[in-house]
Amino acid sequence: MNPKLFTFFVLISCFFASPSLFGQDLTRVFSMLMERKPDSALTLSRQIVHDYPESAKAYYAMGKATLMKSGLPAAIPIYEKLLALPSFESDVKESAMFDLSACYYGVGDYGEARAKMAESVRLSKGKKNEPHVKQRARILGFDSLYTSWTDRETAHFVFHFQEGVNNIDGFIARKEMAFDIINSFFRAKPLKKIDYFVWSDETEASKILNRPLAFTEPDLALTHTSAIHTVGHEMTHSICRFAVAPTRVHKLIWEGVCVYFDQSRRSSIQTLKKLGFNSQIAGVWKNEIRAGTDIIYPLGGELVRRLIDKYGRDKFMQLLTDQSYDSAVKIYGNDLAVVLSEIEHDLKN
Repeated sequence: MNPKLFTFFVLISCFFASPSLFGQDLTRVFSMLMERKPDSALTLSRQIVHDYPESAKAYYAMGKATLMKSGLPAAIPIYEKLLALPSFESDVKESAMFDLSACYYGVGDYGEARAKMAESVRLSKGKKNEPHVKQRARILGFDSLYTSWTDRETAHFVFHFQEGVNNIDGFIARKEMAFDIINSFFRAKPLKKIDYFVWSDETEASKILNRPLAFTEPDLALTHTSAIHTVGHEMTHSICRFAVAPTRVHKLIWEGVCVYFDQSRRSSIQTLKKLGFNSQIAGVWKNEIRAGTDIIYPLGGELVRRLIDKYGRDKFMQLLTDQSYDSAVKIYGNDLAVVLSEIEHDLKN
């Protein structure tokens, strides 16, 4: 899953519509964020806040820039400052509440997260975004549907089990063992334990959450899954996120590393052969050749396996930060072409 935490589009339309220099500067901040230039966005947003210290929109822009640049904990006081301003537009307040709920959740302050989400739900009542806000509350676990679920906290997880999940103790033991194995490689220090929502009914989950299982929001260390999915895939997303701060994400690497660490021991080469994949891997990586997730997952898993096995952890952690093909060329040099050629050869034989 792509580790985007929030959408930028709630307020952008009004920023673009403003002909003032203030509105134009705000638009520039959000453009920089969409281009993943947090340093420039933060510098400009700080100047805007200096020039317009009572503007909620200015603080909102700085909160977004801080979030992308420095993460959840650093963004919280900026959003709180916004809410403490004597007057501000209701849409800005609603957006700040929405973002703050996720920020507090991501640092493990569930009380504040729940309170901010409840206020966000209240403010959205009767508006077009009300279904989206309520869905968000369900994903975070802030919904009455979870009152009948079983919660279990362990060394690295806060598990939430829907009625009907069998052998909970065995499930937990396998997850904890997998975490220790996976994190012995990454050495990550998550801001909080991983919230793991385990559904017994996948059809119901997809309907309620409006997306299929399994999925993870790495920034929040939050997973929704069921017992049928692999032991390690989803948790690897969260572990990776707190081992590095990715500046560029590519599914080939982002999902590939999770396939490699999923603990299933499945052969990615055999999977790719059955699918008849015979394209150039570099073309897929550079987005010149389209490939579905049925190809991306095993192809990425095989690529990650060989890069780690041949060239070790340090180089791979560099690649995990910037997952683009150009970055891989800089890190591995001519060795990258050799690895890609070897995989392509093995797929044809």
